[in-house]
Amino acid sequence: MPPVIGSLRPADGPVGLIAVVSIAGARPHYDIELATVPPTSGNARWTLVSAGNYYGIQSLNETPSKLAMTVSGAAAPGATIVASEWKGAPEQLWKATNPVGRIWNFYSYTGGLMLQTLGGVFGEGVKLALNRDEQDWVFPDDS
Repeated sequence: MPPVIGSLRPADGPVGLIAVVSIAGARPHYDIELATVPPTSGNARWTLVSAGNYYGIQSLNETPSKLAMTVSGAAAPGATIVASEWKGAPEQLWKATNPVGRIWNFYSYTGGLMLQTLGGVFGEGVKLALNRDEQDWVFPDDS
């Protein structure tokens, strides 16, 4: 697969509301939430990193380190997704499917649940989570 780089937004959400890493203070992980920022912002850029049959969804913001979407805690419906240092750990691996165009679905390696917004809600500050319900993502979304 050729490199996919850009911002990431829920397909059913409003244009301009994209997933960003909330970089604030030193800690083991950082929140990922929806925000209205330019798609070229460093904390809004993502890429897929191959790890065998799975992928890491890695932030292109390299401060404080290479961060990747990580399931926080047990892989169960409602588990939040955070950004933590990329290690290729099972909780950082995703099955990425691209059914058409720029539409993607992401399934966690641990638990096989889908990446979606918490509660299926779209709005500023809404965090990402796992759930059984399908949610499509536009990637890259640089509109």
